[in-house]
Amino acid sequence: MSAAKKQPHVSLRGASAKEITRDLLLEKVLHERELRNYTRRAEAAALFIQRVWRRYYMTKELARQLQEDFASTRHQRLQIENVECMLACFKILLQSINSTDSKKNFCSLAVGTPEERRTWLYQSQKLVSICSFILAECDKTCSSGRDKLLLTSLAMQLVVALTDPKGLMFRSLYKGWVYRQMIIY
Repeated sequence: MSAAKKQPHVSLRGASAKEITRDLLLEKVLHERELRNYTRRAEAAALFIQRVWRRYYMTKELARQLQEDFASTRHQRLQIENVECMLACFKILLQSINSTDSKKNFCSLAVGTPEERRTWLYQSQKLVSICSFILAECDKTCSSGRDKLLLTSLAMQLVVALTDPKGLMFRSLYKGWVYRQMIIY
């Protein structure tokens, strides 16, 4: 046997010791890792900026659309048969919103599946637009009768119920949804 001692073998991951030294290889690997981290952070920042821009754009678009809806309905007048129908509809909606049963509560759609949330958002926007029209139609000098005053009162209650995130029913539904999500996961 030869008297030469065996040198410990260090894996250079396919790089021959003659082609690149260990120090250069470690520097190259460190540089590649930093590049990957930088790329990941840049992509995350780009996604964040896109998400903020989409939210801003959608908010502006929604505001424009609601403004157009309101402007187009501003010149219309409430008809007696519409008042009676809206009274019944608003009463049913307010009873639903005040319901403690999440299956019967209209606001439970706001914390449901993504499709339910989209449906709730669309319907709520339309309801707020209609309520705004009713509130603009009937002021203190409105002497059209008791039904229009009652409709105005219900419209105000409905707008508050739909737009107040600190409302009692909305908060309790949200807590129930969070609790159900914790059970699922």
